[in-house]
Amino acid sequence: MPEIAPVLHPYPQYSIPPVFLLQLALSVLGGGRRSFWADAQRLVAGICPALQVQGREYIPTDEPFVLTINHYARSGFGAWWLALAVSAQLEQEVHWMMTGAWTFPDRWYAGLLKPLSRWLFARLARVYGFTTTPPMPPDPNEAQARGESVRHMLEAARGKPQPIIGLSPEGRDFPDGALGWPPRGVGRFIHRLNRMGYPILPVGLYEQGGYFCLNIGQPYHLGEPHSHASGEIHPETYRLVTQWQIDLALARTVMRRIAVLLPERLQGEFQ
Repeated sequence: MPEIAPVLHPYPQYSIPPVFLLQLALSVLGGGRRSFWADAQRLVAGICPALQVQGREYIPTDEPFVLTINHYARSGFGAWWLALAVSAQLEQEVHWMMTGAWTFPDRWYAGLLKPLSRWLFARLARVYGFTTTPPMPPDPNEAQARGESVRHMLEAARGKPQPIIGLSPEGRDFPDGALGWPPRGVGRFIHRLNRMGYPILPVGLYEQGGYFCLNIGQPYHLGEPHSHASGEIHPETYRLVTQWQIDLALARTVMRRIAVLLPERLQGEFQ
């Protein structure tokens, strides 16, 4: 990032006008559709100091692509600002994959608020045309729902005209906002999108020096990874090990492409 003058406050100020919340609430309750791109333009313009962006020249203009962003987090920061900041830089809508609920781990009110958040997020996804997926970490009881989310995203990717696909491979917060490993299967999912004709556009988002920063990297394609599983093991076990290694190699490549766009303190084990 080019050097920018520091500001007095440790973090930017993010604001959502009450009138916007009212309009969104009416859309959620009434089932009306909204443009996430237009809402992103409106809300991101209100960030103070202004969002700092580097790498706009890398955004493809003549083909669909898949956005991969880090799941930056800190206390008091809403993850929706990640999708808003990225969407505001583009010229068309993004089909985002979003969490289907908040989990509230170890909180007494989780049993009440998780179903409520599930209802709310399903309505928001309908308003903006997004796809929801069960929250992280993975729950074995939600494997079928997770598979349905993947199928829905692949169907959207095959649509005409093909959309921009947006997702955070990690799918959840990690300590100190640093990068963490995506859940199993994400590497192969992104590779499948890539093989369908979607170059991968990595984006790093973070706060630094009182600014909210967005760093866009060069688009790339995933090559075919090679497995190195060996030893005297049963063929079926070998097949499973090979799939796991392929998924791990693909996920590592995706996360390293994001890591180089972040400050070292946020790169986690992908330095």
